[in-house]
Amino acid sequence: MSNYPDTMNGMRDALDEAHREVNHLRGVLAAEERLHHEELQTAQEKIENLFQKTMDDQRHLEEMERAQEQSTARIAFLQGENATLRLEAAADVLLIQNATAQEIAGVRLEAARQQAELRQQHTLALVDLEDQMSALQNERNVLRRDLEFRFQDVEDEEEMDRAEEFDERIRELEAFRELFNGRQIVNGLLGIQVQEVDDLRSEDE
Repeated sequence: MSNYPDTMNGMRDALDEAHREVNHLRGVLAAEERLHHEELQTAQEKIENLFQKTMDDQRHLEEMERAQEQSTARIAFLQGENATLRLEAAADVLLIQNATAQEIAGVRLEAARQQAELRQQHTLALVDLEDQMSALQNERNVLRRDLEFRFQDVEDEEEMDRAEEFDERIRELEAFRELFNGRQIVNGLLGIQVQEVDDLRSEDE
């Protein structure tokens, strides 16, 4: 028992270090969630801006088509060159339509690329957090087994209080585990938002 205070101090230091690690991991998890949310929001804003630009181009195309039709009808009526002017107008409209179709295809390709990149980043972040959580759980189990061994024959009230304090630290670690498991909820929300983007693309098609 002569080394008992030193042992307890060592255990307290280890627990304090584990507690600091828990706080650090909490901060990392919160930062990752904020980052993923900001990246997804930025991607959605880009998609919405590109979609709005496409719609504006489509309206502009329709306006040009109406203006071209009016010009064609007027010139054909005045100059008797209706057939030639209609062919020229059709060629111009086709060029504009082709250009717009290429831009729409580019928007869809960029949206798909950003979605794939976000999914990959999110998956890597989850794997990293899973590894950190596993390491933390292993450390917790080692500390708990060591504590149970050291206190298996202890009946002193003060020492039992210390054991209860250690159990409280263990419960804190368990609470963090539940917080970490909340990543599934974040993943689900990201999936819903990505699905909304896919639905928007489907409506555009």
